[in-house]
Amino acid sequence: MAGNYQGHQVLNFNCDSCNQPIAPSSPRIHCQICHDYDLCANCALGDRFNERHLASHPIQLYKQSGGVNGGEPILSRNTITFAQPLPYGSPPSFPSHTPSNGLPNLPPPLPPRRPGPVSGNRPPPGMPDQRWQPFFLPDMTPTTTFTTLLNDIFSHLDSSNSGYLVPEAYSRFLDDLGYVGQENSWKAGYIATLYISAESMADKSLKNTFDLFSIDHVVQQRIQPTHVDPTGTTSLLRGFLGNAFNPSMLQTPGIAEGPMPLLTRKGFLDITTIEVLGDPSKEWGNLSRVIRKYDLPRYRSWGDLPRSALPDLPDPRTLQKVAAIHEVAKAKAARELASVHAGQMLAAQGRQNALDLISGDTRYYRYY
Repeated sequence: MAGNYQGHQVLNFNCDSCNQPIAPSSPRIHCQICHDYDLCANCALGDRFNERHLASHPIQLYKQSGGVNGGEPILSRNTITFAQPLPYGSPPSFPSHTPSNGLPNLPPPLPPRRPGPVSGNRPPPGMPDQRWQPFFLPDMTPTTTFTTLLNDIFSHLDSSNSGYLVPEAYSRFLDDLGYVGQENSWKAGYIATLYISAESMADKSLKNTFDLFSIDHVVQQRIQPTHVDPTGTTSLLRGFLGNAFNPSMLQTPGIAEGPMPLLTRKGFLDITTIEVLGDPSKEWGNLSRVIRKYDLPRYRSWGDLPRSALPDLPDPRTLQKVAAIHEVAKAKAARELASVHAGQMLAAQGRQNALDLISGDTRYYRYY
């Protein structure tokens, strides 16, 4: 159950959908109709409600939830418009008393219009008939227009409605944006080695990106077929040794299959925000391409995305952050390259020792 704000005593809040704690500094959505009902930002943007809450209920949006040692709640100037309409012919009843948080009731919403035929580019019933608004406030905080667009794109990519994007889905999104080469870190890392599959190498590359930029994600073990050595070394030794072949002789210390990073809704918003603020002109074209390709119902009547919806120039703070992270990444890559090189030398020496045992000859090599 969510907490309550009572005078100067602020209790911690839990999301009534995912049951996870809402941090005092994180956004919170409070229903003005349901008793003691709060949602975290992820569940609210994902329209994940339980059966007693309806999308048409008036809500109060807190920029900071507040909580124990977290101060009082801070109201937000933004609003959320849920796409889910009320069931026709069953309008909710609105209580006449003041809610327990002491704030006055908002006026009840207008009853929904009866559904009619959808023609042309008109959005289906329940979708707001709006136009493009700026994506960012003057302080570069994302607006509701931008967060709603990113939430709709996330839902389109998350076809299983899991609440996460697997690396392949996020990589396809980057492809649809027009990213090539190193811009798509998952595809850039998709190279199988003697020890690690291409998928796991790509997962490692993408997770490094998420970690460097502090992007919200979870990890899960990837289920995949047995890795096949693309270098042919395994087949060569198996042919020489037969039943005496032990794959452990090819293992390099410190190298193993790693976890698969799953991008959350918040992480998707954060990493796309960095991309947009880092190069607004480029991302205007990229997002325009994605909006046309995905044909999302909410935006069919909005027309082309105007350039004015994005900032005129890159955000200096974002550029500084990206430059600093790139320096950290280069230093980390240099350390990892040295470690891998040392591991390859040990593995090469082990393979040669195995061949020497097979042939009965002893050879001496110097490894660089």
